[in-house]
Amino acid sequence: MAALLIAQFYSPAEIIMIDLDDNRLKVAKRFGATAIVNATDGKAAEARKTTPTSRKRDIAPHEDNSG
Repeated sequence: MAALLIAQFYSPAEIIMIDLDDNRLKVAKRFGATAIVNATDGKAAEARKTTPTSRKRDIAPHEDNSG
């Protein structure tokens, strides 16, 4: 969620949030994510590639340290 909030400072054309938790994705959408992808099916990379854009993408990796 922190990456989403920080990314907004740079006024990106789109912010794609990828997560395993639907609740976090709903919150991300409320906080300004333009697209959300649930990665539980293992197709997150494919979904990211098919999101329409003509600009270069910057990716902020997320490490889950909850467990």
